[in-house]
Amino acid sequence: MILAAITLDLLAMYFFARFCAAHDADAIAKQQPINHVEGWIMRAAVGLAFSLGCGLPSGSLWVAALLCVANSGLFSYVFRRRLNRLRGFNVNYVAPGNLYDWTVMWLVGFRGGRKYWISVWSDNVIVRNVQRWVHRAGRLASTVEIALATLAVGLAVYLTI
Repeated sequence: MILAAITLDLLAMYFFARFCAAHDADAIAKQQPINHVEGWIMRAAVGLAFSLGCGLPSGSLWVAALLCVANSGLFSYVFRRRLNRLRGFNVNYVAPGNLYDWTVMWLVGFRGGRKYWISVWSDNVIVRNVQRWVHRAGRLASTVEIALATLAVGLAVYLTI
């Protein structure tokens, strides 16, 4: 039964991420501002609700906590890839519009600063090194997110056996 609950949690998070990506893509297309903090809080609350709703019936708070980790990795991975596809971008695209993407860009070596970033991309001039940093950052983020989600789900399943 708990394996069905874990599967339900992951499917719900997958489709929720796709919905949120479509919502943000629509807002971007309409040139509406996106409040990243408000969006993060709302999405984290939904992910927590999914995790608790599907994890607590196992009788273990650890399973619910592990599902929180899995949901965050899964959401971020699916959201970014779907948003980028809907916008016609490379699936590994990240931008310094939020702290998470900016941090990952910094981790892979981008040190150009926000003003440099804006000047490069706003003129539609893609400097090869900047593009490499951007896509490298997206690949790093995806790898870490999927690894965390996989490990968390694996451990949650192990704890329920």
